[in-house]
Amino acid sequence: MTVNSGWGYWTDSEEDAMKKSVEILSEVCQTAEKEHVIIALESLTEKESLIGYRIDQIEKLVKEIDSPSLKLMVDLDACWYSRETAQLWFDRFGKNLVHYHFQDGDKTCPSDGHYIWGNGEFCLEEEIECLQENNYNGILTQEICASSDPRADEIRNMQVLEAFLED
Repeated sequence: MTVNSGWGYWTDSEEDAMKKSVEILSEVCQTAEKEHVIIALESLTEKESLIGYRIDQIEKLVKEIDSPSLKLMVDLDACWYSRETAQLWFDRFGKNLVHYHFQDGDKTCPSDGHYIWGNGEFCLEEEIECLQENNYNGILTQEICASSDPRADEIRNMQVLEAFLED
């Protein structure tokens, strides 16, 4: 199951928003542990949330929640938006990184990104290499937000990615 950190009210301090998030996500994780469910906590952008958009915030949430059911989902576009890299996430979280929003985006911020591969500025070959070097075997999903023809874009995106698939 995927969740995000929550947003907090824009009038909240980061500390207050973090406390609220820890409280509710701890409850979710307690239930997940009983039901043997993995929770993948997604990274966000700072335009979406007061918390959960920087790797240090995610680390703090993970540490304070302290649940074996809590794993991580990195959004490649949100990574770049925060001026971080996927490799930094692998370095910090290793095997606890279980879900990956793997799409193209802009390296210039702020950006909404979430494009099909080839429509943004990310280097697909470098991102694939990062996955391989880290022996990533988790879930890869496409979160494509800027599309006037989702079906055609999905087909085109898969054609680009097929070049990297092994038999």
